[in-house]
Amino acid sequence: MFRRYFESLGAMPYAVDITCGHIDRLIKLTFGCHIDHLDTAAVIADDALFNKLCRIIMITEIRGMRQVDTLLQSFLVTSDHALTKIFKVVERDEPSHWMPYQAWLADHDGGKPRLSERVADSWVHASLVLAKLPLLFANPWLARRAGWQDEHDGAAPGDACLAGLPAR
Repeated sequence: MFRRYFESLGAMPYAVDITCGHIDRLIKLTFGCHIDHLDTAAVIADDALFNKLCRIIMITEIRGMRQVDTLLQSFLVTSDHALTKIFKVVERDEPSHWMPYQAWLADHDGGKPRLSERVADSWVHASLVLAKLPLLFANPWLARRAGWQDEHDGAAPGDACLAGLPAR
């Protein structure tokens, strides 16, 4: 949806890296390694780590839903019919991104998000909204992407970290 939107504008999105991604930074804070280096086999094999991953995915998706609600109240979004339409679709779809995790955690005694996970989420959100994104938009030299992410998908090279331990 966003690709079509940017194509209709005749511009590419800004070229930003994972330091602007909520889940990327939340994984780094809670597991101690980059998302692409997370040892998923170790996470799947350990109930506590799997529950932790489910909780932070749920936290991130709920945060995204709140952000969409905020965006749909913004004049910058509501003044653009195409953008409003996109965010209405996201708004309708967003609960399906976190409700299955919430249900699974409830069914498997995975618990609710821990204080440390909520603090990490709040820190990531605040740093993005109050520092990283404003600084990006204040940068007159901020480049636009040269291509679309899905044209060259693939994980970043590197050693996988053991679940919860930083990569060496």
